[in-house]
Amino acid sequence: MRIWARLTVGQPILFLCIVLAVTVGCGMGLLRLRFDTSPNAVFSSNDRSSHQLSDLHEVFGPDDNDLLLMIEGDRLLEPRSIDRLRGLRDQLQSLEDVAGVASVFDLRRGSAMLPVLPEAIPPGWDAEKIRHDLTSHPSAAGQLISDSGELMVFWVLLKGSDLTQSQIGSAIAPIDTVIEGFETDSGLRVWKAGHPAIRDGVLSSIQGSLFYGSAFAMIAGMTASLLLFRGLAPVGVCMLGPTLGSIWTFGLMGWCGVAVGGLTSSLPSLIFVIGLTDAIHLLLAANRRLAAGHTRRRAIYASLLRVGPACLLTSLTTMIGFGSLRLSRLDAVAEFGLWAGIGAAAALIADLCVLPLAIRFLPESHLHSRRGSSVPWMEGMMAGVSRMPLRVPIRVSLLGIVAFFAMLPFAIDQKVDIRWTEAIPEADETNEALRLADAELGGALPVLIIIRWPETLSFPASEINVVAGRVSKAVKTTAGFAPPASIYNTLAGFPGRSWEEKYQFIEGRRGAVDRIFNPVQRQMLVSTRVPNDGAIALEERLLRLDAELQPIMATHPDFEIEVTGTVVAAAQNMRAVIGDLARSLSAASVLIFAVMSIQFRSLLIGLISFIPNMLPLLITAAGLSILGYPLQITSALTFSLCLGLAVDDTIHVITHFQQDRRPTRSVAESVRITMLRVGPALLLTTGILVAGFGSMLLNPMPAIKLFSALCCITMIAALIGDLILLPALLMVAFRKRAPLRWPRRAMVPTR
Repeated sequence: MRIWARLTVGQPILFLCIVLAVTVGCGMGLLRLRFDTSPNAVFSSNDRSSHQLSDLHEVFGPDDNDLLLMIEGDRLLEPRSIDRLRGLRDQLQSLEDVAGVASVFDLRRGSAMLPVLPEAIPPGWDAEKIRHDLTSHPSAAGQLISDSGELMVFWVLLKGSDLTQSQIGSAIAPIDTVIEGFETDSGLRVWKAGHPAIRDGVLSSIQGSLFYGSAFAMIAGMTASLLLFRGLAPVGVCMLGPTLGSIWTFGLMGWCGVAVGGLTSSLPSLIFVIGLTDAIHLLLAANRRLAAGHTRRRAIYASLLRVGPACLLTSLTTMIGFGSLRLSRLDAVAEFGLWAGIGAAAALIADLCVLPLAIRFLPESHLHSRRGSSVPWMEGMMAGVSRMPLRVPIRVSLLGIVAFFAMLPFAIDQKVDIRWTEAIPEADETNEALRLADAELGGALPVLIIIRWPETLSFPASEINVVAGRVSKAVKTTAGFAPPASIYNTLAGFPGRSWEEKYQFIEGRRGAVDRIFNPVQRQMLVSTRVPNDGAIALEERLLRLDAELQPIMATHPDFEIEVTGTVVAAAQNMRAVIGDLARSLSAASVLIFAVMSIQFRSLLIGLISFIPNMLPLLITAAGLSILGYPLQITSALTFSLCLGLAVDDTIHVITHFQQDRRPTRSVAESVRITMLRVGPALLLTTGILVAGFGSMLLNPMPAIKLFSALCCITMIAALIGDLILLPALLMVAFRKRAPLRWPRRAMVPTR
């Protein structure tokens, strides 16, 4: 840090040119940014379930392009409604991005293969008889119409594969227009469900929420900074570094061809608040030197020497926290961890470059307000807060240690779960549609069972029929699955006494069944659906289904039977990644402990810092467990983020404690001086973080609300730990010890 301080003081023009050149280059990279990603990238990995899903899509096409439209009404089968529904089907099929629409209008019956719903409504139309014919049809029951006849289903297949967010949105937009016209004309209600509807709602909401969240975080940071500096100019100076750090990070992402979406959309607000906290520490240190009569060069040099090492170490620990996400098996989470770590480094470098330049060249009035600052008031408050840990340090320390071990069992007992709509507001139409599908159809999320038969058999050999029949029966008898559908449901509607005779009707013209049947690859699908009740419930269903399938595979060893689908792969991978995040958090904690022990040349310091940093995470995790909330991807990411941020304050406290130790000064006096000097900055930086995260509580999305609440609770608990528990631990640990060693200070330039 001494070398960096000398360079910034001695070569300010060179640093200014470098900053301008890097900013211009990264600004050009911003023009190359892409803001469109595939939803499947969020849970894709290199494991078996992802490979199974990839194979499924290659043979049968994507299983996540089916938009489920549910038309609700008590007179759906009246002639007028039938005409309206047929018109809706025709309009949907004419759309450019729609590959096809499956509905009750495709059903045939009898040897003449006449449509169940004729084109022209005949005299004496009997709606009740039509309901009976439809609900008893093998391809319609539980698939295209509810038993009551008051809910009809259109399966709208979107064109393309691995659709991105914008492609999904552009495909659904004209469908929404058609639906609006139909609802106005018919008086019937249309609900959207299925993967495209969920993704359109979730991803659009996340993008908008993160944009507003970043704006709120910036406004909250400015407001909190104004309370400290009481002037717009010093606030603007503090914001220069974080803003440039964000520009540099996203410009580099643009040059590297990285698409922004999903998790990486949250990077602007994260980089901003991380960089802003370091900038405040640096500017406060410089202002103290200027107020003491030091020259600008001397103030820059001294502030970098005093605060720079702590800022460097805090950025390192933050990078470790984010870098631990690279251990995740999900590419999206690993990529987020990489760029979050790069962003933290970019914010620090920007602060260390820009703040010295601002102090050197800007008028002194831009560095602090003429009305003074809130530091004296905060120092007075710190004097009051520090009395308790200074008076009864042993009691405070024991209380913190007891709380640590008391919370540990509850935190470990957390269950891992996800819900596909956890990012959608409860009152959102997609959520209501999924609840309706769960109640009337048994669910809207497809689960697919692949059956592969040996080369020695050709469809429809009797053994294939037996295996497929047993698999369908296993699905029917396993609770929690919707009625199964396969090629046999389609064949059952054709005339003929045997499967061979029925198969002749589709052999050579299989377009209608290509998505469930591929005799060339010797594969077929048995499809079912599950409700939207989370990954734990799905895993329990899959275990019960697997128990039913095992005897079939044992009896027919030449057959291969696999359970797959987007919802299955997502559930398995997302639950696995949450476990990965928990393990990476543990690894990051150990690594941060090691780094702090090495940096401060004291194993005791590492142990002391461990408790106040981990206790806030344990309190939050235990609270989730006690209240019955599972460990979700949102909460797991929150812990990794908050670990890096919580350690920052601890580092500043210990660094100042080291610098304030004197042979002639008692430990209590050193702790008191430390808290007076660093306490106001800790209050402000924590206030900025809590205000930024707290603004997201206004968001209607449950996942964003949970993320916001967890961050606020954790950061407040971390502040309490650093202001009360950490001073008490320092008092107890160093009461009879010599002052900590610290590298010799370099000569400070006088001009």
